[in-house]
Amino acid sequence: MTRRTLLAAAVSSACAPREEISVVDWPRVNQLAAHAPGVVYFWALWSRPSVELLSTVAELADQYDELRCAAVCLDDDPSAATGRALSVIHALPVSLTHFIAPLDFERLEADYQLTEPPAAVIIARSGVPLARLQGDGLTPDRLDAFAAEAAAIMTTPPSGR
Repeated sequence: MTRRTLLAAAVSSACAPREEISVVDWPRVNQLAAHAPGVVYFWALWSRPSVELLSTVAELADQYDELRCAAVCLDDDPSAATGRALSVIHALPVSLTHFIAPLDFERLEADYQLTEPPAAVIIARSGVPLARLQGDGLTPDRLDAFAAEAAAIMTTPPSGR
């Protein structure tokens, strides 16, 4: 198997059907982010602004075909929050892949230099976070510009090849 085949298998096996949402731990969040460059959006059920922006993120995932987008719901008890998260994402376009992970502010800060949801990160092909957008200033317009920036990065051929 080639690296690309293994990568595609890893990402597709983690993608849940619309009736389910995959509960993942932080190492898996980082693994998915590293193997699926694009935009990762962190949100929480208790953060009204992050829930409201989720539909914008889903629309952007539909708009930018070249951009992989994933939404990670953060909760103290991911297993218990699965039903509530599903009710939020049920009507969203299927182009946005959803996961739910334990709420861990220390990991969010250490791994992505983010303080709290709502937050979005552009992940490079190398798995390294390139740009971040978070907090009260996160608006649909700023998310749109952020997605355009991410799409431009993802369609630019890697240097040195």
